[in-house]
Amino acid sequence: MMNARVLALLALDKILLKQAYSNIALNDVLNKYPLSEEDASFCTKLVYGTVQNLIYLDYQLKPYLRKGKQEPLIMNLLRIALYQMLFLNVPDYAAINEAVRRAKKKSPALGGFVNAVLREIQRNGKRSLAGLSPVERLSVEYSYPEWLVKRYVGEYGIEGAEAIFASERNDRPLYIRINRLRGTETEALSALEREGISVTETVLPLAYEVAGAVQKTEAFRDGRITIQDLSAQYAARMLSPKKGEKVIDLCAAPGGKAAQLADLMENEGKIIACDIHPHRLELMEKSFRRLGVKNATTLLLDARESNRNFPKASFDSVLADVPCSGLGVVARRPEIKYNLSEVKLRELVSLQGEIMDSAWALLKPGGFFLYSTCTLDWDENEAQIKAFLERHGDAEIVEEKKILPQQYNSDGFYLCKLRRLI
Repeated sequence: MMNARVLALLALDKILLKQAYSNIALNDVLNKYPLSEEDASFCTKLVYGTVQNLIYLDYQLKPYLRKGKQEPLIMNLLRIALYQMLFLNVPDYAAINEAVRRAKKKSPALGGFVNAVLREIQRNGKRSLAGLSPVERLSVEYSYPEWLVKRYVGEYGIEGAEAIFASERNDRPLYIRINRLRGTETEALSALEREGISVTETVLPLAYEVAGAVQKTEAFRDGRITIQDLSAQYAARMLSPKKGEKVIDLCAAPGGKAAQLADLMENEGKIIACDIHPHRLELMEKSFRRLGVKNATTLLLDARESNRNFPKASFDSVLADVPCSGLGVVARRPEIKYNLSEVKLRELVSLQGEIMDSAWALLKPGGFFLYSTCTLDWDENEAQIKAFLERHGDAEIVEEKKILPQQYNSDGFYLCKLRRLI
């Protein structure tokens, strides 16, 4: 029988063993084995909560495990059960009995082992974090690899790093952007109100926090609104293109920023929205049709080779929302912190630099270049810009902004607007 706990186990296997994205793994199992709304919510909580707290759960389990590597199935059964016991308002017996039942399907001995481990923890309580160094404590308490904690502490200090980590445990609100290409802001808000969707103003124009199933509303289907994180909405606003200008959006999929540019430009001028993946171009085109975007076209393009596809100085503005480590979106994709390594980080920094160098040649003198990431890492952000300025004497910083996740209860984000002088 496929219940919420069994499906959570299937999704966890995909995420931790096959390095699948958490949202995709979860959607796959829920689409294949539909649950009631309540059970689907419980399954989602189990998956994200277990992944978010993985190192902490393993720390609690470690004294009770046999020496040597445990079977992945058994480890994940223990993790899911322990997450319920420590973090959720679920009776211990319900979490333990389900884990034991699933383990017994593998073998009676494993069922006994799982039962013994969980009962011991139930009797002894949580393992203390006392005696750990400050870095070790942050690593365990917030389930971040130690090497990554050291990077955060180096940039933000112990208190600053902990504030970031703690904020990632908060439920993220859903943010929308009002799309004026399909009507006025007042009309969109009235449409949402008629369908029982509550909205709250934010620090940005046309950006609202919402509560309710907005994707099922007529306002969403008609393109009056679109879902877009608050931090991401800063990018197009900071670039601030004028009507009639020519803009290129590199690494544009899924197209939220390009659609926002079209809104700001009132569908005048030209936007070229690029991506390296053909299927993502199709997603952008579908989104553009829903939102009434008329001045944007899509292009299959490796952003590192953008200067080979267009004449020099052919764009008024360039938006480079580059591939990054994604450390600003850990609240929504907790597996990121485990799959990242220092080697991968260095490769990303190199890729980002290649994209910037290639795209800079496309910009007209006096034009603006917006570099953005959804990461909080210094090397990908401030250090990347510093290195770029050293390579390009014709660039100057106009505006720079870093959004920490606790600031607006949104994604962590970095933006830097550059001007080409000559």
